[in-house]
Amino acid sequence: MPLDLAGLRAFVVEDEALLLMTLEDMLADLGCQVVASARHVDEALPVAHDVAVDV
Repeated sequence: MPLDLAGLRAFVVEDEALLLMTLEDMLADLGCQVVASARHVDEALPVAHDVAVDV
């Protein structure tokens, strides 16, 4: 059974740029909307307070 993430909003945090892009693409392919991404925790924390996400 394929995984369906349609309608879910995701925030991806990953310090490796290539892996970050890969994760964003994979989530989008599964129907998830990537609403934010960050490469470092210091970038991620302010965004996490302002963006509503599911995963």
